[in-house]
Amino acid sequence: MYKLCDDVHISFHTMELRTELSYASGQLVINKLYEKAARKKGLAYRENALSVRYACPSKGIQLKIWQCSNLAKYLAYLIVNPRKIIGDFTHIGLMRLDYPAIELLEEEIATFWRELGAPFDFKSWTFSRLDIACQFHTHFGKLLVKLLRNQLLPTSFTVLQTSQRNRMRSFYAKSREENIQLYDKRFKMERDGYTQYTDRDWEEAENLWRFELQLHSSRIRQIEREHGITGSFAEQVAMWGARSASILADECDRLFGSHYYITMHDARKQLTDDTIINEYLNLITQENSVPKAWNKMKEQGKHLYIKKRFFEAGINPVVLPDALIANRERCHFPIPPFSKLFTV
Repeated sequence: MYKLCDDVHISFHTMELRTELSYASGQLVINKLYEKAARKKGLAYRENALSVRYACPSKGIQLKIWQCSNLAKYLAYLIVNPRKIIGDFTHIGLMRLDYPAIELLEEEIATFWRELGAPFDFKSWTFSRLDIACQFHTHFGKLLVKLLRNQLLPTSFTVLQTSQRNRMRSFYAKSREENIQLYDKRFKMERDGYTQYTDRDWEEAENLWRFELQLHSSRIRQIEREHGITGSFAEQVAMWGARSASILADECDRLFGSHYYITMHDARKQLTDDTIINEYLNLITQENSVPKAWNKMKEQGKHLYIKKRFFEAGINPVVLPDALIANRERCHFPIPPFSKLFTV
């Protein structure tokens, strides 16, 4: 077995913070946003009768102000690209997690908010979205996409087409609590049509893939309780950063399982003379899809037995059909669970 992922780096990609504003504060902030836009320091526009959006791409900041249905208060959502806002931005790479970078991030957010006429008191803000990203080099990203497309994800997830519109170069699944995304960074850059990429960007993006775990409010609160994440903005970001690898690993194990992936041939070899297992493996081959085969076994009430047998053998029940595995990919089996692939 060879190592699939090299140069693994885990950090944050996007942060979203949420706060509540009184009617007067909300009106003040909106007026200030339009003033900034008039001075060409960003773009402010009304999305609809109840919301105003502001964006300053050069600073990596977006702000959405939403008037509540009772019209008496506003909700503010501040979306930041942490690496861009601290002036450490390149098209390739993720945020540094040293404390000076985190303190600078807090100061830049506070400065932006003060410019809108409101003091930045983090006690009144909560994280409403936090993207933990794992970036790595691999020649076998397409194999990882195949594994994700055949995962037995919780029913709360919906698998969607990505903006890259290539099923072999990207994967995206969303739920209320969190989203999962894996994509080929260079392929995404090619599809962006952006003209400012440098020769070095293209060189560094060769065989570069990014896995993102996009956590939403309810899951963030659960993880904060589990890991005791509290304190000031800088302290919380530092605690999230220190725990990001273990949080990513735990979520991967919870969603994808903690067992190794093996080939169809080895599955038949290790789980011999089992009628139900053979029926399941034959269905995978017939359907050319693990989820379709799994759902049929579930309808027959056999899925729990299958899961038990595989887990007892230390194997993930996601067994790719032979037709999906290229010869050059086969030498990488058995493949570790995703939690171990992304271990720094």
